[in-house]
Order: sequence, then C-alpha cells, then structure tokens
Amino acid sequence: MKYIYSIAFVLLAFACTNKNMASQSDDSYKELAQEYFEHEADELILNENEEFILAVFNDNVGDKSGNDILKYAVINKASNEIVLKESIANGKVKWVSTYEIEVVRPPGILKNDSETIEDYTSIIDVKTGKKSNKKAAQN
Repeated sequence: MKYIYSIAFVLLAFACTNKNMASQSDDSYKELAQEYFEHEADELILNENEEFILAVFNDNVGDKSGNDILKYAVINKASNEIVLKESIANGKVKWVSTYEIEVVRPPGILKNDSETIEDYTSIIDVKTGKKSNKKAAQN
C-alpha cells in the first residue's frame, strides 16, 4: 500500500512540475513582446492554429490624432522568436488567414485621386516573409 501512495505522489508531483513549466513557456512570448515594445502589448492575437502570435502596441505620440504609431511583432510561439516587426504611422494590422497578415500603411497625403487605401495595403506571409500588394493580388 505504501508503494501505491509513493507512486501516486511522484506522479502528482511530476504532473504539477510539467504544468508549471508549460505555463512559464506560455508567458515567454508576452515577455518578448514587452521587451520589444518597451511596454506591455495592447493586443496579443493568436493565428488560427496557434503557431504565431501577432503582438500589437499603439504608441500615441502627442495629443493630436494622426500622430499614432502602430508597432507590431509576429512571434513564432514554438521558438519564441520575433519573425517580423515594424512600426507604422497611423497603420493597421490583422490576421487574414492562418499565415498571412494584412498591413495598412497609409500615407500622409494621397498622391492622386484614383488611389485608395488598398494601394497602401500589403499581405505578408509570416512563414516566408513574402510581401504582396493587396490591390495587385486582387487583379
């Protein structure tokens, strides 16, 4: 009977240790994002299969609208590495598929009347780093 209790205790201790190790590694991407942004991320968004995290931070520069800087980083959850990062004035970023993000980089002033926001929107594959213009991809 002593042996059964001993085995049960060892298994319970091992299970608790593994759970603590998993929770520590789960938080490491948050620490990586905080280190990059020098602040806590405003959003941490997992992709569909939870392999990558899109970390987003909005840095409001000054009191006027139009001075916002969007910082984002894509983190590979398994390796805990930033695979893509950028800062964009007045930009936007979101997941559009499992491995693709949509990044909007609006100019201060449009060059001509025929331009739309899609002229300044890119689709980036986070696995390969390949970037394509959204408008060109639709045509």
